Amino acid sequence: MDIIDRVMLAFSPTVTPWHDDMRRIGHARKAITTALAKLAAAEAARPKPVETAGSPSGGGARFRRSTVQAEIKAQVTSLEPSFSQLTVKYVRERFNGNAVAFYTTAGIDRRHYSKIISNRSYATSKQTAIYAALAFRLSESEAIAYLKSAGYAFSSSTTEDIVYRTCIRNGVYEIENVESLVKEFRDK
Repeated sequence: MDIIDRVMLAFSPTVTPWHDDMRRIGHARKAITTALAKLAAAEAARPKPVETAGSPSGGGARFRRSTVQAEIKAQVTSLEPSFSQLTVKYVRERFNGNAVAFYTTAGIDRRHYSKIISNRSYATSKQTAIYAALAFRLSESEAIAYLKSAGYAFSSSTTEDIVYRTCIRNGVYEIENVESLVKEFRDK
């Protein structure tokens, strides 16, 4: 008796005569063999990774370099505006180009502001991004997009983010007022 016979006997619902067990085992063996054949056919029909020369993975599964490159190129050509680009845009729109008024309102120093606008891929802190959104008096959807451009999002699991988002939603933009609410709810 092999493993399939043992499995079938173990899961037989009632004790039956030997010939009934053998008949059931025969049917089960046929069903299992058919299922295994279908799995093997599906596996054979699935496209295999292509071996390419000079692949950086150094072993294991390889990839179709041209397909991946084409997909990356399509996505790179349609990038969303960066945090830096949006900051410059909002300074022009909301502060009439007066950068000093913006970074003073946002509590950002001149050197930090200079880093933000001069480097498209500059990674600022989440706190700075939120303070800038408050200074620009962005709507909730604009603030979400602005934070996303910096690589951040409002979290529903942190008190500070809930307070910031609620303040923006309700038009409370003065940093002192927002921070007092953050402190009040953080201490609870």
